[in-house]
Amino acid sequence: MKYFLFVLTILSSLLGVAQECVVIRPEVKTMGLSNRVEVNLDDVEAVTLPIVFHIMHTGQAIGEGANITDEQIIEMLGQANEMFRKVPGSVGDGEGVDTKIDFCIAQRDPDGNPTTGVTRHDLSGIPAYVQDGVATNSLQSGMDDLQMKEIACWDVDRYVNIYVVTEIGGNNGGGGIQGYAYLGPTNDCRDGVVMLSNKMVVSTFNLGKTFVHELGHYLTIDHTFANTLSCTQETNCETQGDKICDTPPTSTNYFCSQPACPDAITENYMDYTGEQCRNMYTTGQAERMHECLLDGRYDLWNNNFACVPPVDYDAAVSNVEYNTPFCLPDQDVTVTVTGVGPATIPSATVILEAGGVSYEYMLHDIAYGQTYEALFEGVTLQGDFSVTLFSNDDEYAGNDTAYGSVVYEPGALWEMEFTSDFFAAETEWVLLPQDDKTPVIEDGPWPSGITTRSYETCVPNGCYNFIIYDAGGDGIPYGGEVLMWVNGEPLSVDVSGDWSEFVFEFCVETEATNTCPADFDNDGVVGVEDVALLINSYNCQGSCQADLDGNGVVNVLDLLEFLVYFGQSDCIVTSEASFQVSEITEVADQVIDHNSQSYGPPVYYDMSGRIVPGPIEGLAPGIYIQLLNKKAKKIFVQ
Repeated sequence: MKYFLFVLTILSSLLGVAQECVVIRPEVKTMGLSNRVEVNLDDVEAVTLPIVFHIMHTGQAIGEGANITDEQIIEMLGQANEMFRKVPGSVGDGEGVDTKIDFCIAQRDPDGNPTTGVTRHDLSGIPAYVQDGVATNSLQSGMDDLQMKEIACWDVDRYVNIYVVTEIGGNNGGGGIQGYAYLGPTNDCRDGVVMLSNKMVVSTFNLGKTFVHELGHYLTIDHTFANTLSCTQETNCETQGDKICDTPPTSTNYFCSQPACPDAITENYMDYTGEQCRNMYTTGQAERMHECLLDGRYDLWNNNFACVPPVDYDAAVSNVEYNTPFCLPDQDVTVTVTGVGPATIPSATVILEAGGVSYEYMLHDIAYGQTYEALFEGVTLQGDFSVTLFSNDDEYAGNDTAYGSVVYEPGALWEMEFTSDFFAAETEWVLLPQDDKTPVIEDGPWPSGITTRSYETCVPNGCYNFIIYDAGGDGIPYGGEVLMWVNGEPLSVDVSGDWSEFVFEFCVETEATNTCPADFDNDGVVGVEDVALLINSYNCQGSCQADLDGNGVVNVLDLLEFLVYFGQSDCIVTSEASFQVSEITEVADQVIDHNSQSYGPPVYYDMSGRIVPGPIEGLAPGIYIQLLNKKAKKIFVQ
């Protein structure tokens, strides 16, 4: 049976039936052109329109989930340009015309400063967006379209704003609407294109046709099947259907070789046919786009210098990846540097300063649009640190520095590499503390295919169950593997055999030590917070953290001892972890519906991981994790 499904999956891919063929797009919002300007495509000059991409993610690192990379964005933009310009030998070399429209990634921001043309916005604090993404209308679930766009949008008269999102209307980034745009100018932040993040990554079966389709809407092109109920010839092609005369009347087309009407152009970008056959805009469609640019979008290209870089040599610190809070004093820091200016910078030094120590990393030949990583391994991070890019050639310093801060939380570092088997859609896993059943981390299911994903998180003292569920009941035999470590020490996890639920148990016990005994809060600095803790412990007798002289009572002698340490900022916290591993505690022989198992009433945790008393009606406003029936979810109390 699984072999049959495998073959069926491959055949479906080869047939090229793109999911976009069955999307339900929102009602087109027609803002229209104020005055129709007649255009002859042979007479117009080519124009270049600046684009800014706003990545609306939910806290993922760059390259994960919706937070796609600059390289993926640039690749998709290149595909779109090939299609709009009908570049010979490219994906855009189809049966239509060169529209004489190019797009550039913005080189100047609205204030005239250098930019990569990509902005990133973490919307993890907005419940509606976390739950369902953006809503195209008031009847859909998700964050309001205009509310989301107003967080990021640049001047709509001077930039094409593209919003890359996690979901549209709660579709989990899958079926349903893949992208949408208002038809023509709106004169506010609604103007622009919204795209699912996974439709902005070029692949064998995603060539960018959906993106080109939505850019067509942005430039006032309607669907080829708009306002058409039959195959009957139009009496006035300028006012009926899509109002473009060289696109014959047709209802919606879904299949390249089975047109809904005899004269339908199933290859048109503005239809709903599959990725493999759509390859053209008509002359009439191209002329309508230029009419839009001459009227409602005149400032987008006329005397607009957004595509012209303000300096030739510029590189930027575009991202810094590290963990906070973190359970070990030493960790790796990855600094991403992006070439912003058009000229290649021969060399640059990335300088990381933390705890009074300076670390350096050299980069060479930083080219426009390319990203480079400087990896600092085993850096001692406590409190604030900074990253600076330095080069004698760099002509703009405003994007050369970034800052970070790390809070130490005692615990052990748990790491895992999880390789799914081919039938990854059957599999999911969770790491659960044995005492409260609230997931520490979880993932799956995934699309079919063998892939390896890496994870890490901090685990406090205690015992844990690592559980894998397989809906097929035969485990993960077709390429599946689990590699796991605690503070760098490997754990032996054998996932062989047939099972529907696999449980692996281990326990962690950590002991933290601090080189500054007066650093009571373990933040690496002896400061005012530690003064407050000392005062609160004054007159404490017995085993007291603030009893620095060890005489069994916190008094003025401890205060004098404290003054010796006050102001120290190089305190190093270390954490030694020991752990015990049990054998597999449970392997179920039959498929288990783990959603239906009950563990009693819901348990609620705040975002720091502390248990808070229920019921939900008694919780203060905020974000909580609810555990019920072995499944966890975010809840939002307002």
